Amino acid sequence: MSAANFFDFSDKEVMLPQIKEINGMYYRFHPVTEAKDVEKESASRARNVTSLAESEADLSSEERDILRRLRKDPKDNTYRIVLTKENIPSILFPMMIGKGGQAKRSIEDETKARIVFPRDQEKNTSIEIYSYDSIQLIMCRRKLLQSAHNARMRVPFTHFACFPVLSDATAASFNRFRDDVMKKCGGTRGLSTDLFQTSNKLHLTISTLALFSPPEYDLAFETLQNCFADELWELLDQGPLRCRLRGLEIMNDDPAEVDVLYAKVVDPTDRLQTIADQIYENYMHSEPRFSQDKFDGLKHVKLHVTLINSRYRKGTELGEDDLDLLSVAAKATARKTFDASSILQHFGQYDFGECVVNEIHISQRFSTGENGFYKCKRKLILDPKALKNHLQQRDATSTVKISSDRMYNDEPTCEVGNDDEFADER
Repeated sequence: MSAANFFDFSDKEVMLPQIKEINGMYYRFHPVTEAKDVEKESASRARNVTSLAESEADLSSEERDILRRLRKDPKDNTYRIVLTKENIPSILFPMMIGKGGQAKRSIEDETKARIVFPRDQEKNTSIEIYSYDSIQLIMCRRKLLQSAHNARMRVPFTHFACFPVLSDATAASFNRFRDDVMKKCGGTRGLSTDLFQTSNKLHLTISTLALFSPPEYDLAFETLQNCFADELWELLDQGPLRCRLRGLEIMNDDPAEVDVLYAKVVDPTDRLQTIADQIYENYMHSEPRFSQDKFDGLKHVKLHVTLINSRYRKGTELGEDDLDLLSVAAKATARKTFDASSILQHFGQYDFGECVVNEIHISQRFSTGENGFYKCKRKLILDPKALKNHLQQRDATSTVKISSDRMYNDEPTCEVGNDDEFADER
């Protein structure tokens, strides 16, 4: 493909050019399509725009390594970088492109590079970047990765790491609690049976996650396993992880305007708390792109079991088939609180009994599995001997290869841009 065609602009840009006032006169500025002019302007921008890197010295070590591996295509004198789908999930593309392509054009204008997003119907889901200038190509990549990170942080969490509470005795106790509350406080403003959690889905949340593909499930699970590699498994060798669910609390300060009411967790040995804190910390620092928890300075995970949640209200709840970004965001803002004053007064010290925790799940939000609990994407059995043996075998043989540098990494595939056709941008 020729360089002249490479920087072709749309009819809309030609028919609606940028208008600028100079000395009281208005001029229309049309996009440049001549390859030599674009290349000249690209080089000029690399020298003059102080917000971007101006030389290899301004790049990170990773970016310098990518720069050294770049090769210019002799056909059209351009460089190309391909960002694979494992780097940037396609679900983030709409936010990165922006309304009317505005966000994408902003990066292109600033770096004088061309960004090509795949079309919906294409099997290829890689983002391609082209530029005449290698430094600006790297800067465009940097801005795209930052854009992807920002998009991730705007996405409601899709999964969560948790300790399931699957005891029959606890489920029966919860059902009695629900029935007693509705008999005693059924006329309370905003309270209805659909706000109660399902007895089969009781759990202690450790960390909320945004995961979009099987490779991401695997890497999140590997991060979970790695928490136990540094002798954390020894805590499991001290016997079963027991805790007690006793007493009620709310997530806000006003008991008359409540969204979430939960059972407090009594952890006499602090082992459950230590494990939860370590897992949370590992996600925050090892895989921050996955973690949707915004409490980077949090000292301890707040161990609790949600019992009543206004998000479960009929008509505002979400199912797994509903899980798109707009649905979650819209329904999250449509919550109607309930008055928990009477519940706290009559049931504030309710004792749900003791339960044993023996698994950690990476569960899918808004889903239901065959056993009535959330669909489990990955499961870690908290058996000390089995866990220790597995970790030792994995480290010794390196047979557990959940991801590779090429498969999952912020490192793009750098290739010569010599294709005859480029995908149309979305």
